[in-house]
Amino acid sequence: MSLLNTSRKHPVIYALALAILFVLATSVGSLAPSGSWQRAGSINFALGLCLLGAFAVSRLLAQIRIPWITGYILAGIALGPHGLAFLDRSMVADLKLIDDLAIGLIGLMAGAYLKTNELVGKGRIITLTTFFQTSLVFFSTTGFIILSAGLFSFTKLLPSSHVLALAVFAGGLAATCSPMSAIAIISECRAKGPFTTTTLGVVVVLDILVIVLFGAITVLAKSILWPQSAVDWLSVGLLLGEVMASIGLGFFLGQMVILFAGRGVKNMALFLLAGVFAVSKTAWWLEQASSLHLGAPFHIEPLLLCLGAGFWVQNRSEFGELFMANIKQFALPVFLLFFTMAGASLDLSVAAIAWPLALCIFAVRAAGIFGANKLAWRIVGGPALHSKNAWMAYITQAGVTIGLSQVIVRQVPEIGILVAPLIMCVVAANELIGPLAHKVALERTGEANSEG
Repeated sequence: MSLLNTSRKHPVIYALALAILFVLATSVGSLAPSGSWQRAGSINFALGLCLLGAFAVSRLLAQIRIPWITGYILAGIALGPHGLAFLDRSMVADLKLIDDLAIGLIGLMAGAYLKTNELVGKGRIITLTTFFQTSLVFFSTTGFIILSAGLFSFTKLLPSSHVLALAVFAGGLAATCSPMSAIAIISECRAKGPFTTTTLGVVVVLDILVIVLFGAITVLAKSILWPQSAVDWLSVGLLLGEVMASIGLGFFLGQMVILFAGRGVKNMALFLLAGVFAVSKTAWWLEQASSLHLGAPFHIEPLLLCLGAGFWVQNRSEFGELFMANIKQFALPVFLLFFTMAGASLDLSVAAIAWPLALCIFAVRAAGIFGANKLAWRIVGGPALHSKNAWMAYITQAGVTIGLSQVIVRQVPEIGILVAPLIMCVVAANELIGPLAHKVALERTGEANSEG
């Protein structure tokens, strides 16, 4: 019996488990750890309680067809600093290692889902959707913020140069999607088929494109803020080099996985977990070392590296299915922890100022995605069900968007302090609504539950 079916037949079990966990959380939450070992123990206890609590919440919400990852996010919000405060800010920070592992494993899975034999014939729709979606979302979001700046308390007192720079950055970040969320929904729905392959291909290509263009967007914003300063094309070239290096190293890692699998070793799951951890730590070390010795940070993107590795293993060896089966051993705890921590990390205190503009950006972005997909599918042609529902697969945003907003905070702090809270509110709306929309799209196209 599947977990989903169990949650539908026995919701009382999950409700009872949730009540017991709430009592435990309330009781233990009143105890203040006095030593480092007690602090470590409290973090481990919190982690276990979050796992069980988020699992129970997601299965209860499944009764009304809410996707599991939306349940994880809501549980994280409830347990986090702005909810019951069972997880305080320091605990959320201490558990950030989970993000690194989750992003890497999800990158491996995303790459493994992209099979070249299934992508054949879909290059045109993926290219057109990516182009139209990036363009329409960027220009519509940027234009909306510029034209409506005087209507929102968040922007009406800003000088025009700051409004323009904020609009450019927000437009660029609005164009991103979430490979993590897409993979989570596809895995939950056990989806498989041309619609699933096409939309996942768009999500992956779209994020790679936005990461590449991010350097140019930063240069444009800086030229608006400081028109007399020289254009820093070196940063643009460095970012392009980082993307190419990340993907290239991913192919190398994929070849190492193939050699490992070819030796007949059976514990590939542990090898992959160790590899992802090594990638995360190596990327951090390289960034620190390059900053110290070269004066400029060189950042390897673990998501792109692992995505390249998964793609290489799937399409350059006979171990694709074995590779995917081993990754799926970690799927449930990885998705559960990542999205629960994402919910706990959402800073709801900024919503009081930023939410009116953020909700408008959410609507403008959704409209841009809808228009871009309608235009792309009209040019290419294809099944009506696909053209009607494809836009719903691209609503969700998560780690990549938040990560880029933090880069803005470091590189352009004058605008970053405005971009970060605004984008956090937009991401919160997209995280809560996007997974449900994606699940509906998979169900309408008949590709949900196609593997089981």
